[in-house]
Amino acid sequence: MITEKQVVQYLKNKDQDYIDNLLERIKNSCSINVKSESKIICPICGSSSVKKNGKDSYEKQRYFCNDCHRSFSENTKTLFFCSHFTKDQWLKFIDYEISGYEAYFMNTSITTCFYMRHKLYKAASQIIQEQKLSDEIEIDSQYLSINLKGTKLENMPRYSKKRGKQSAYRGISHHKVCVTCAIDSQDNIMMNIVWDQSHLKNICL
Repeated sequence: MITEKQVVQYLKNKDQDYIDNLLERIKNSCSINVKSESKIICPICGSSSVKKNGKDSYEKQRYFCNDCHRSFSENTKTLFFCSHFTKDQWLKFIDYEISGYEAYFMNTSITTCFYMRHKLYKAASQIIQEQKLSDEIEIDSQYLSINLKGTKLENMPRYSKKRGKQSAYRGISHHKVCVTCAIDSQDNIMMNIVWDQSHLKNICL
């Protein structure tokens, strides 16, 4: 997964037209999953075999998938899931985030803005990773230390060390990860984590 810092740096190097296009794609990806009564799609498994399943406490229609046996609403797997903010408030938050405004201007708590920020950059990183490049492509890579903050001890791929402590291995090792950046002739940029050469070939293709 691309980190939040990489997404911020990526957006700073783009012009306003590209940012507006990205915001529009995020807005479209957050659109409701229910397009019409005859074409209801489950956002969890993608099945169209669904039926109505009552309404929630906010009188919003819920649905039940006959394939994965999960219930969902129009906001499931969107930025609006488990959020009391409206679409206009979310778009306002996106504009403020890119412009560098503080949480004070949103008239909400810092905790709420923190979770909104994480949801926003997760959506943006997914769009960036799905970027398709064409024509002439230039690729470069850099090895960075792996950030394992929040990883449980039993899931650690290496021993735990304190912040700021240097790795026991010099140069390229399993303590570092390769972040590859690519750009094509249309200035479309893609960033991804490459674990081996086969993964790099798949990205290039």
